[in-house]
Amino acid sequence: MNAKLTPIIEQFTLVDGSQQNSPHNQSAVRAPKDTAMAKGNLFVLVEVQGDAAGLDLIEKRLLALVRDTYYPARGGITAGLRRAVNTANQWLYQYNSANEDLLIGGVAAAVMREDDLFIAQIGPAAIFSSLNNFIRRHPEKSAWLDGDRGQSDDYAPALGVHHFVEPYITHLQLQPGDAVILSDSQLAGQVSTQQVSQTLAAQKAGTIARKLAQTAHSRSASALVVQFNQGKDLKPALGALMDKLPVSMGGASTATDSAEKGFHFALPAAMPRPKLPGFARRQPDPAPQQAACFDDDEFYAADDDFDTVGDNERDEFEGQSPFSRIWQLLTAAVVGTIAFLGGGLHTILQLALPGSPTDEASLKQAGRQAQPLAGKQPSRRALLYVAFGLPVLALMVVLAMYWYKGYNKEQEYLTALNQAEQKYQQAQLSSPETARALLTEVDQHLDEAAAIKTDQKEITALHTVVDEQRDEINNVQRLYYVPELRNYTDAGTQLNNVVVQGVNVYVLDKGLNRVFQHTLDDIGDTLLPDEGSPMLVQQGQKVDDLAIEKLIDMVWMPSGGGRQTSDLLVLDRSGLIEFDPDWGAAAIAINGIETWKNPVAVGSYFGNFYVLDAGANQIYRYLPTANGYENPPDPYFAEGTIVNLSGVVDMAIDGAIYALHQDGRIQKFTGGQPVEFQITGLDEPFKNPTAIYTALDEEVQYLYIADAGNKRIVQLSKDGQFIRQFKPRVEDEIVFDNLQGLYVDEIGEKMYALNGNSLYAPNLPSAP
Repeated sequence: MNAKLTPIIEQFTLVDGSQQNSPHNQSAVRAPKDTAMAKGNLFVLVEVQGDAAGLDLIEKRLLALVRDTYYPARGGITAGLRRAVNTANQWLYQYNSANEDLLIGGVAAAVMREDDLFIAQIGPAAIFSSLNNFIRRHPEKSAWLDGDRGQSDDYAPALGVHHFVEPYITHLQLQPGDAVILSDSQLAGQVSTQQVSQTLAAQKAGTIARKLAQTAHSRSASALVVQFNQGKDLKPALGALMDKLPVSMGGASTATDSAEKGFHFALPAAMPRPKLPGFARRQPDPAPQQAACFDDDEFYAADDDFDTVGDNERDEFEGQSPFSRIWQLLTAAVVGTIAFLGGGLHTILQLALPGSPTDEASLKQAGRQAQPLAGKQPSRRALLYVAFGLPVLALMVVLAMYWYKGYNKEQEYLTALNQAEQKYQQAQLSSPETARALLTEVDQHLDEAAAIKTDQKEITALHTVVDEQRDEINNVQRLYYVPELRNYTDAGTQLNNVVVQGVNVYVLDKGLNRVFQHTLDDIGDTLLPDEGSPMLVQQGQKVDDLAIEKLIDMVWMPSGGGRQTSDLLVLDRSGLIEFDPDWGAAAIAINGIETWKNPVAVGSYFGNFYVLDAGANQIYRYLPTANGYENPPDPYFAEGTIVNLSGVVDMAIDGAIYALHQDGRIQKFTGGQPVEFQITGLDEPFKNPTAIYTALDEEVQYLYIADAGNKRIVQLSKDGQFIRQFKPRVEDEIVFDNLQGLYVDEIGEKMYALNGNSLYAPNLPSAP
C-alpha cells in the first residue's frame, strides 16, 4: 500500500455505570525510533478476574509488563508478543502461587507496522477486527466469552494458571477504513459480530466504544478502538490521546498521586528474576512468607489493608504453603493416634501378661498369707480399640509415607522447572556463546522435570520457546516442505549419492551395488511413475565386457575439454560406465585401475575425471580421450607435497577441490597445493559429516555439507564462513539423522537429500 495508514484511537472504560477518564488497563505506545521499522506501534488491553482486592492495580502491573517486555524482546513481532504475554503470565502465576485467591488474567494486544497488523490474545479478553467490512472476533471460540467453562485448557487458556502459555497470534492485512476493537470480557461476551458491524457502520470515531457498551447493556466495560485511515503523519492521531491514556507514547508510566499508598503482596522470598522488577519466584520449599513490597510509581492501593503479613489475629498456619499445613495436621493426627493406641496397648499388656509389676507388688504387700491375685482381664472395649486401631494406624502411616513421597516429588519437579525458567531468562540477556550453554542447561532441567511428571504442558511450552531461541541464535532455518520422493525398501539398501540433471534423478545404492534412474514431474516435487525397471545398472550385470562388481561413486560429466557429450559416469572397482539418457549404458576405457589402493570419491571438471584415492594420498586426474580415459592419469599432487587424505568421505570440485573428512575437517586444494581453509561461526562442529556439494560459481555460490550427527544440512561460504543451517520442522517428524548424499540446485531453489532409505526434495529457503 502506497498511502500511509494513521491509527485513530478511541478509549472507553465504564465502572459501575461511571465512565473513567484515565483507564488503568489500556495502553497505546508509539514504537521507539530505533525499533520503529521492526516492532511497530503497540495497543494493549488487559483484564483480571477474581475475588481479591486491588484488581485494578494488578491490571496496571500486567499492562506495564506487557508494554515494557515487547520492544526489548529479541526476535520479530510475533516473538515479542509471545514473550510479553508470557512475562505477564509468569508474574501472575507466581502471585497466585503465593495467595489463596486465584486470579485469572487476559490480554488483547495489537501491533501495527505499516499495513500489517499482528494481534495476540489470551484469557478473558477479545479482539474484534473489521477488515474490508468483514467482522471477526479473535478468538472465535472462547470459554471466557461464551460461558462454557467446562472445556479443556486448550480451549480456555489464560494468564496465571500455568508456568507458560501459548497465546492466540495471527497476522492481518490492513486497508484504509479497517478497524480493530480491543475489548474486555464484559463487553466481548455480550455483543455479536453483527452488532459490532452495525455499530462501526453507524457511529463516528469517538463514540463507537460507548455505543457498544450501551448495546451490551453493561454497567462495566472496557474497550480500545483503533481505526486505520490514510494520513501523512502518525503523531497527531496518537498524540491527541496521550492525556487520556495511562501510559505515555514514549513508554513511561504516567504520574500518580503522591498521596496514594504502596501496595503490598505476600509473595515467597526468592532470588531476583532478570528483567522483572518486583517479581517473586515460586519456591519449592514451604518456607514462611515475607512481604514483597512494590513501591514503584505504577503500584498504588487505597489503604494498607492489603498487608497480609504480621496480623496477630491470624492462626498459627498463616503464611505457610498448603503442603506445609496439610503435612503438619497429618503428622499431628498420626502422632496423637500412636500415643493413644500405644498407651491403651501398654495398659492392656500390663494387666494381661503374667509376672507384671502390678502382680508382684500386690503379693509383697499381702505377706505370706496373701493369695495370688487373679490377672485383671482387659475390657471388651479396650480389645476392640486395639483390634481396629492397629490396622487404622498402619494404614495412616502408609498413606502418610505415600503422600510425603509424592510431596517430595512435587518439590523436585518445581525445583527443576524453576531452574529451567531461570536459565532461560538468563539466556535471553546473554551473548550467543553463553546463551547456547544456558539453553543446554534448560534442556537438562526440563528433562529432569519430565522424568518426574510426564506430558506436562508447561514443559512442552518451555521446550518450544527454548527451541525457537536456539534456532534464532544458531541461524537455523526450518524446512517447511520436505516431500519424500521415493522410499527404497529392499533389505541391504545403503543409499550413498544422488545426482540430478534436468528432470533425471540418479540414485546410487552402494549396499546392493545398483543405480536407479527416475524422472521428475514438471514441478519437481514428485517422481513420475516408472516406465519399466528404474534400475540403470546393478551388481552382476554385464555392460559390454564389464561385469558390475562393487560400485564406488558416480558424477555428472559435462562436455568440454575435448569431451563432446554430457553423461553420467559410474565408477566400479572393475571399470568405468558411461550412461547417456538417449543411448543407454556403455563401458568406456580408464587406465590404471590396478594401481588404486582405496578410491572413495570421484569428481568432474570441464571433461576431466578425478578419482580420490585415500589409500594412496593422491587425487588422480584423467584427461578425456576418444574412447574414454585411456591415458595414464596425472597425479594432482606433485611429488613431495605433503597431504593426508585418510578419513576422507567425499569431495567436491568448482575449480578448487574440497575434501571432506569423517572427523569434520575440510581440506581445500588449488593447483595441486593445499590452501588454508578454516570453518568459522559454526555453533557446533561437524559430527559424522557424510557428503559435500558445490559446483562452478555461476551455478552454486556456497558449500553444502550433510551433517548426519547433528541432523542438519549446513551452508558455508567457499572460504569456510558459516552462513546458515537447515533442519526439518519438529512437527513433521522427519529427522536428518542418517544423511548420505546431497545435491543442491540454487537456481531452482531445491535440495535433494538421501536420508536413510528415502530420497527427499525440500525447497531451499531464500537467503534472508
